[in-house]
Amino acid sequence: MRILVLHNRYRQRGGEDLCVEALDELLKSNGHEVRLIEADNKEIKGSVAAMGAAVGWVYSRRWRTRVAREIASFKPHVAHVHNVFPLLSPSVIYACNAAGVPVVQTLHNYRLLCPNGFLFRSGKVCEACVKTILPWPGVVHRCYRGSALGTAVVGTGLAIHRFLGTYARRVDCFIAITEFAKNKFVSTKLPGHKFAVVPNWVANDPGPGEGHGGFFLFVGRLSPEKGLATLLESWPKMKLPARLKIVGTGPLEADVAAAARCGVGVEHVGYQPPSEVLKLMQQAIALIIPSEWYEAGLPQTLAEAYATGTPVIASRLGSLQELVVDRRTGLLFPPGDADALAQKIEWIITNPQQLTSMRAAARAEYEARYTAESSYRLLMGIYHRVVGTAAVNV
Repeated sequence: MRILVLHNRYRQRGGEDLCVEALDELLKSNGHEVRLIEADNKEIKGSVAAMGAAVGWVYSRRWRTRVAREIASFKPHVAHVHNVFPLLSPSVIYACNAAGVPVVQTLHNYRLLCPNGFLFRSGKVCEACVKTILPWPGVVHRCYRGSALGTAVVGTGLAIHRFLGTYARRVDCFIAITEFAKNKFVSTKLPGHKFAVVPNWVANDPGPGEGHGGFFLFVGRLSPEKGLATLLESWPKMKLPARLKIVGTGPLEADVAAAARCGVGVEHVGYQPPSEVLKLMQQAIALIIPSEWYEAGLPQTLAEAYATGTPVIASRLGSLQELVVDRRTGLLFPPGDADALAQKIEWIITNPQQLTSMRAAARAEYEARYTAESSYRLLMGIYHRVVGTAAVNV
């Protein structure tokens, strides 16, 4: 097949960018022709440019023209759309429609429901804008980059495309990464029959580890929605000695550094390349995902942990309570509860037989759901379905 992939890259390379790169590699390795068209937020420099980009997100004639030209030369069977905010805009979907190219869109975040894309505000889950036509609560709370004007522009774009039915009518299939995310989108009247669930995958199997490193592991952006404050608060509460390695950078780096100086067993190892992260996972007792937002996607770290046979201790919230089977592939605790998290860590330390069983179950979960082969089969089923539907509708 010829597959056109459309994506708006983030200023700081993140999980969505990695997913698009993995998709490109997966499709090419299976013999498909892929043309990847990307906008890059590094093009946005200064507040004036940022406001211009926010306004352009409603509809970008420039990117519609660019995509139409690519379609004419490449003649794709299907277009796979990822993030379109803010430069590409939904105009690229209209370009595909005009050329008769079916559209598949992966929903990596909650941008269609929420101006900041997280459903998270002031340290808590927030759904104030989910079922409003115009997301005015987000404007009141300045949810997009702390700007009422910026949030109003983003929210106006959301309202316009809800009214026009851009997504509900013009996208042939949505891919959600978890059942939880799918259900959240469908609850807002996006057509449920257009949804499929395709989890993230681990491109190259790292193989199971032994977990003999003697430490617990956190990997991710050091930011409030990731539950870093709860994680750091939990460590001094434990009655048993335990070591914690924290991998990543972000706005809470100073807090992590302060915890590391306190001598309670916390170590900040900063950014690590993916190969080193996998080695750490193979050695870790368990991966900790203490998120306090819904996690629109499936954390790549969770799939990687399962691939290495590493159990996951996670918040009982959103998609995580679907992805971690309590006492089988890991443990769940109430989000934001540092005491409960400390108790779960102590339980793992004092139950080595159950830990061994969970390691085997985690690896089995990877083999069943998170291999590249499994996701490839799901993707091709979706592509062939929408291409067949398009042919019927011509």
